[in-house]
Amino acid sequence: MAMIPVTCPSCGSENTVKYGKRPNGTLRFRCDNPECKRRYFQLTYAYKGNEEGMGEKILDMEKWPHYLDRSEASIKLSPPVTLLC
Repeated sequence: MAMIPVTCPSCGSENTVKYGKRPNGTLRFRCDNPECKRRYFQLTYAYKGNEEGMGEKILDMEKWPHYLDRSEASIKLSPPVTLLC
């Protein structure tokens, strides 16, 4: 059996242990480094919002003026409706 060293994506420590499976079958790991800010992690994520560095990517999107212009143009508002009773 081959062993693959798993490193923590937050602190880079190889002091990790297998910590079960998610309901979708992906493996979970625990970092045993006491100074690590991220205790549990996965090697692959089903939801991209949980990946390491995704928060920075989202904040960088705010700096794209052409992206914001496109999103505002795609919002279609209906004319105001007046209810007569």
